[in-house]
Amino acid sequence: MCVRRTVTFKRHDMGDYTIGYADSAKFPLAQALAVSAAFPGGFGPLRIDASALEWRKREWDAPLGTEESVPPVYRTLHLYDGGVYDNLGLEPFFDAGRGVAKLPEVYIVVSDAGSPLPRGFSFGSLNPKRLKRIADIMADQSHALRVRTFTHYLQQEPERGAFIFIRTPVGGSNDDSEFASSFPTTLRKLTLDEFDRLAGHGYRVALQVEKEYGLFRRPTAPRIGRESGTTIPPVDWGGQQFEGERQVTSG
Repeated sequence: MCVRRTVTFKRHDMGDYTIGYADSAKFPLAQALAVSAAFPGGFGPLRIDASALEWRKREWDAPLGTEESVPPVYRTLHLYDGGVYDNLGLEPFFDAGRGVAKLPEVYIVVSDAGSPLPRGFSFGSLNPKRLKRIADIMADQSHALRVRTFTHYLQQEPERGAFIFIRTPVGGSNDDSEFASSFPTTLRKLTLDEFDRLAGHGYRVALQVEKEYGLFRRPTAPRIGRESGTTIPPVDWGGQQFEGERQVTSG
């Protein structure tokens, strides 16, 4: 069974508003993390025996504490990587329909590491790979709509979050935006040079976003790099303090 929604794993419960929520206190953390490895066509899905869990559900927009026990809708849940449905991981924190944060006190930082859809298609008109191309186009459009809605929210509420895009150019001789955005998904071990270039680009993009829009508001100490004597400078936070929660989500 696939609920076609984002099944969320939290500290106290797991589930989705269509099927209800079950206690997650005894659910192994390793299994919850394994869902992200369940990539369609490669691994998975992860099977969960829903009949062994106690489920609770409340009416739409009903207040917390009004949940009632319900029987499991399905005996078994088949879960895939959440990126199939929402590659930005935004839905638990952001109401795209109303364009507002679900938790007003939460500061949302979205890191978009998705590879842009390649232009053009060189295969013949009857090539079965065209089906994948069509699926990629639909996924890219869904992704674009989420990005547009969230960036519009940031334009209205610039102090409530930030959007970090992997392909953001940082300029200079250290601009690895093209390298990072075109780096393939792989299970092989990265070389030291590949790791350093990817990590370095992410760091420089975060610095640029902080400089232009303001990312966080609390000071941090300098960090020492892996190479002896290499110090990574801290961000200039201006001595400001951030009050409230801060939530970071990735795609």
